[in-house]
Amino acid sequence: MSVFSRVLAVLAAGPGLVSAEPVPDAGFGSNGIVDIALPGASYLNPAHVAVLPDRRIAVARTDTGRDSASGALTASFARLLPDGRPDATFGNGGTVTFVLRPAPADYAVAGDIHMRADGSQFVLMSTTTGAGDPSPQSEALLLAVTADGRLDPAFNAGQPLPLAPFTSEKLFVDDNAVVVVGIDRETCCGHVTRLIARRLHLDGTPDIAFGADGVLDVESTPAQIRDAMPVPGGGLQILFLEYTSAGERSFWRRYRANGSLDTAFGINGEAAIPTHDGFGLRRVYALGDGTWLGTEGSNCGRRILDAQGNILVTFASTCTPGLASTSQKFRPHAWGERILMQGEQRTYFISLPSDGSYAWAVDLDGRVDAAFAQPQDDTRWRIPGPHSASHDVAADGPQRFVVASAEFAENTVRVQRFVAPRGTTQAQPVPALGLPGLLLVVAGTAAFAGRRLRRRD
Repeated sequence: MSVFSRVLAVLAAGPGLVSAEPVPDAGFGSNGIVDIALPGASYLNPAHVAVLPDRRIAVARTDTGRDSASGALTASFARLLPDGRPDATFGNGGTVTFVLRPAPADYAVAGDIHMRADGSQFVLMSTTTGAGDPSPQSEALLLAVTADGRLDPAFNAGQPLPLAPFTSEKLFVDDNAVVVVGIDRETCCGHVTRLIARRLHLDGTPDIAFGADGVLDVESTPAQIRDAMPVPGGGLQILFLEYTSAGERSFWRRYRANGSLDTAFGINGEAAIPTHDGFGLRRVYALGDGTWLGTEGSNCGRRILDAQGNILVTFASTCTPGLASTSQKFRPHAWGERILMQGEQRTYFISLPSDGSYAWAVDLDGRVDAAFAQPQDDTRWRIPGPHSASHDVAADGPQRFVVASAEFAENTVRVQRFVAPRGTTQAQPVPALGLPGLLLVVAGTAAFAGRRLRRRD
């Protein structure tokens, strides 16, 4: 396209933003796409993706076995080189599948995955026993996978470690221990009843110096237990939220590495979190760079916290309509000078055209990067593919990101890498010239071209 054609196209676009939505990375796979054969043809079994510091890409997926020929509960993993080729140093030519239980499960999903810099990983799965059991029982399974794709023989003798189940679970890993935090919520109303943290040595045995034989059991006060995060030195702090006549109030309660209440923290181990616009914190998410995103309401990211839970930034902007509702499978990622977020919008009982998976970016003051979005939606970018597929996103440097997609009844995971625009949070609109203005530009362009031709003659 000539320069003049580009100018005309921009001017004819009318008022609004110049679109610069993410494009496939031609340096990855086939035009930005790699398909991997990984079993998982069961509902609620999305793929998970992570990018290592050396830009290799790790993918994980679980399969209940209910719809597979083997009939076994499995977990599968793959690793790709930065250009999309299989990493031959991992598993069997880049992929590996582990049979976790010979019988199928009613439900199995990787609730949390901790990826280490060398490519080894801890995977926390939530499962139920098979459909043939008289009363299905839930349990959590903790796996340790080596950097070359084996179940780590140094962890629980190379076997998955069964743990008691919870409504939701989080996994914290440092150089000395693995901490599994389980939060039980009531079936209605979201009120939390208790939190149990288990601290394990890296070989899977309980750290009996923590709490009572390796377990810290905390019950709700009138305030709800909402979330938890680790603190430097091996400690743990729990996020509480309560409702008062003055509005919401949230606070931290901190425990030392041995599971005792840290009475030197705040007032008798508790410290209030400043309220913003009448809202307290409800969830915290690790951003991957040592900071955390604190959310209000329905995953409305409003604050950035340091490793101690102190507020570094409170976003000046409010949540953009449509983003807070995209709360299912919400996950944020540090992305250079921006935060990359992902979420799924699902409408129960009916399927709306707007249902699907989305990504969006905000600057470090919470303002949406409009240049990242599609022209028809100035707040978020719809991830390509069937709207029924589940997607996971991972940042790859300050400009690229990777998407892993898995669809129900498909034993294939599609991995895509995109290059995103280095947009601004508030791109300036280009004014529309209208028909008279366009005709004037066309006339000027034609005159200029005619002058060039006469000079050649």
